[in-house]
Amino acid sequence: MNSENTVMYSYKCMHRPPSPGAVPKDGLVDVKDFDMRDESGCYGEVVYNRALSNKEVCDYELEPLKEKPKNMMFINAKKSDVDNAVKRIICTKGFGENCDCDACKAYDNGVNPDVLIIDCKNDELGVSDFRDKLKHFYFKSINMSANKVLLIDGADELSDKKQNALLKFIEDYNDKAVLIAMAGEEKRVLKTVRSRVFVKRYSSILAYTDFCEYCKDKAIDKANIYYLLTDGDVNEIKSVNNVEIYSNLILAVAGKNVADYFNLLHISKEKDKEVIVNDRSSILMCYRLIRNVLLDCFLGKMNKEHILTVEGTVWKTKELANKIVELDLEIEKVRNTNSYKAKEFQSFSINLFS
Repeated sequence: MNSENTVMYSYKCMHRPPSPGAVPKDGLVDVKDFDMRDESGCYGEVVYNRALSNKEVCDYELEPLKEKPKNMMFINAKKSDVDNAVKRIICTKGFGENCDCDACKAYDNGVNPDVLIIDCKNDELGVSDFRDKLKHFYFKSINMSANKVLLIDGADELSDKKQNALLKFIEDYNDKAVLIAMAGEEKRVLKTVRSRVFVKRYSSILAYTDFCEYCKDKAIDKANIYYLLTDGDVNEIKSVNNVEIYSNLILAVAGKNVADYFNLLHISKEKDKEVIVNDRSSILMCYRLIRNVLLDCFLGKMNKEHILTVEGTVWKTKELANKIVELDLEIEKVRNTNSYKAKEFQSFSINLFS
């Protein structure tokens, strides 16, 4: 998962100038040599495109440069990336990642009193109570951490009124706590809020393992099915209307069981009856799923990989290749017309299985 923004890490040289051999080489992007110690006793600063390990900081006798933490918004980020950002802000040793200070350990255990986590999906507070909760947190004293952090999980799920309440605290009390927000759809967050934070964007199209980790963080079951339906795009998860139908459909497609296939879709061979797949987007969703199942069969993943585990696949390799080509042409046809009907979907699917 690659972000569009690169985070830099700065360190002070407290015991010697930043000469060759006096600082780690890996990831070094900038060196500031002060020639003599400044008023804080620092000989210079070094900047890296990675966070140095605790061992490197100790071995080279460096000190993390503590800048004022920025309010940040993470778009489509993994929870581990957000956790590391929070720990860099609250850490009393200046390390954050893999640190054993009391603040970091308490956060890992979910008991750090200086971090307020608001899960927007499960937040049932009214606007007034939401505002009071923020006010209480912003004005309470720091207990054990370097900074207080307000962690909003699902900022794009907040109502406009709650987002405006949040905006006021960002503007008026920025010195009292640092905001870390997570969001899936950036456009659903008010522009006024986005303009007050540093936005770090991650691709919404994830590799399979990252996609499953994202689903686990969001308590979404059947990640493998969603991955097939969305081609790994987490922003398309909400468009999947009935994952159970698609889950059973995989079994029917992989086993080439046309009777089960049409039974699942509520489509009769003679005429349409209770048609579920009756619009272009749903037809494309089904076609894309079928293609992914066939492709997994073709690549031999059905019984080996974690995407699908279906036994007794009856497709032959050459047959699979031809069917995938046919399906690609039909998908292109659906995309280029506004009049593709369920009957055409039915006819093509019967021929595909024949």
